[in-house]
Amino acid sequence: MSGPITGAALLLASFAAQPAFTKDSSPGAYHVVARLDARVHSVGWRLARANAPFCETVVPAVGLLVQDIQSWDDPDGARAAFGVDPATQVVVGAVAEGSPAQTAGLRAGQPLRNIVDTVLDSDLPPARPGSYERQAGLLDLIDRSLQDHGWVAVGIDGEGGKGGQLMRVMAQDTCASRFEIVTENGKAVADGKRVLISADLALELADEDQFAFVVAHELAHNILGHVAMLDAKGRKWGRVRHTEREADRLAVWLMANAGYDTGGAQRFMLGWARNHDVGFLDPTHDAWDERLAGVDAEIALVAASPAQVGGYDWSQRFPLGAKDAKSAR
Repeated sequence: MSGPITGAALLLASFAAQPAFTKDSSPGAYHVVARLDARVHSVGWRLARANAPFCETVVPAVGLLVQDIQSWDDPDGARAAFGVDPATQVVVGAVAEGSPAQTAGLRAGQPLRNIVDTVLDSDLPPARPGSYERQAGLLDLIDRSLQDHGWVAVGIDGEGGKGGQLMRVMAQDTCASRFEIVTENGKAVADGKRVLISADLALELADEDQFAFVVAHELAHNILGHVAMLDAKGRKWGRVRHTEREADRLAVWLMANAGYDTGGAQRFMLGWARNHDVGFLDPTHDAWDERLAGVDAEIALVAASPAQVGGYDWSQRFPLGAKDAKSAR
């Protein structure tokens, strides 16, 4: 895994966060990435919702990812793959399991007619294929409505573009973060506002609890404000490594509150982390066995903590001092 990204790297990640394999535009590739979007969105929702009582910054959310068709490299190919009208601009991209969007009956692939008061077939600015700006604007539009009203109104097109349905989806509090699949690298990163998981990594981690650890690790970076802290204080290797230790340890608590098997963190270290360990050449992460000792220690702490209504309260433990983050006790 990679730590937080900023500057040019963040710009590249932003434009890479479009749901299309650049080297494979077959219909199957579109559906693979759509399934991965649903997976990361569902895991992210579960983690962010379960830990909301303990996050310093919470936001209203509904578990809905809308998809601007123009953000694919080949928009016409995407429309054909999903069987939507050639004029369709925006569809439901992913719906998190257990979210208000799912309860409302929204389904991936449904063409959207409007979001709040924006008519999607006439009010959207032009966008070149592969551009992510308009997609980001749609997500911002939803977030503003949720912040202002506690709900978002969306219009769903009916069969053949006829009829349709207008629905109001009520929000629930979650830890502040978006969750997205990226297709241009093999890593996972956090940028302060988003958790970005590569398609390659998501496909490699079939074990759902290992995958949840990866998402939780990146969510921990956002919860603890690591990007802003490093921007302010500088990215000395020791400081960056401290943030990675904190993220490993907090991820265990986030997983436990969301009902995931925290043993997934151990299996990740024994498998993926061990296989990708580059030893002293890694400027940001400890060796895989040191990371394993860290998650082992947190798993023991969680097990020894009294059960509470609403989950395990980690807010008094984090952020950690340098000694506690490094210690395996």
